[in-house]
Amino acid sequence: MQALIIDVMEPEATAGGWAQRWQFPFPVLLDPDGKVAESYAPPDTLPDLPRSQVPIAANLIIDREGTIRFYTLLDSVNFDARLVALQARLDELLAVSPPPVVTLEPPPPVVLVPGRPATARLSLRIQSGFHLQANPASAPYLVPLTLALRPAGGVLAGPVVYPPGRPWRLAGSDQVLSVYTTGLELLVALEASPELATDGALQGELRYQACDERVCLRPASVSVGLPFRARPDKGS
Repeated sequence: MQALIIDVMEPEATAGGWAQRWQFPFPVLLDPDGKVAESYAPPDTLPDLPRSQVPIAANLIIDREGTIRFYTLLDSVNFDARLVALQARLDELLAVSPPPVVTLEPPPPVVLVPGRPATARLSLRIQSGFHLQANPASAPYLVPLTLALRPAGGVLAGPVVYPPGRPWRLAGSDQVLSVYTTGLELLVALEASPELATDGALQGELRYQACDERVCLRPASVSVGLPFRARPDKGS
């Protein structure tokens, strides 16, 4: 999901001033001639107003195919200050599971020697046309790619090394985001207990937020299994 504000027929300096003052955590787009606003004005609504002013203060939800799924105009009589209706519709739409975007390649077992560290590699592919928010993410409201693994059988997962992201910018926005666009590899530090004696697997979750050129999907997760094999220390 991508939240946007469209400023209608104001100078860039004016729009930039109030956007900076309120510190919105999402892009503010400019509609300097009102043509975008006109295109969203219902034909027979508020006929006394210029068409570019009809959608001002309106709230819309538009899906990735460009279909309007929710639309409310400013209602001074029944003003919905908390956007209750919008939130209810958004919850309904987001309840539908997003399509899978990330595919994990089955990781080979990591050979662990009791009491010694090791490094595991986890490879994943991103569906064409999508990107993931990198880790670290470019803004607090974005969900970065994260891997969390639970301890098992005397093996503990340490810090994860995430690759650097690539710069990407949403059309109409000046904000440059750090994203992953193709396949990538994560490195995971593993610590094996000195008492490690049996094979096993670490279980966990890969969490991400996928976006395309128009919208961001709701955050999703993929289950992860990282197998390991215990081998005696031949030097002991």
